[in-house]
Amino acid sequence: LPTEIPDLWAIAEEEQRRVCSALKEELKVLEERAARVRQVSEEPGGSS
Repeated sequence: LPTEIPDLWAIAEEEQRRVCSALKEELKVLEERAARVRQVSEEPGGSS
């Protein structure tokens, strides 16, 4: 049924945007964590 195809595209685009924003949030968290790890490793005796 061709009339259902646009709805599927809309759902897919919405899902893609949701996943993309979630990945951006995850990336932000990982970058902040990596920055803290770099700070710790630069301090003397910071490496475990």
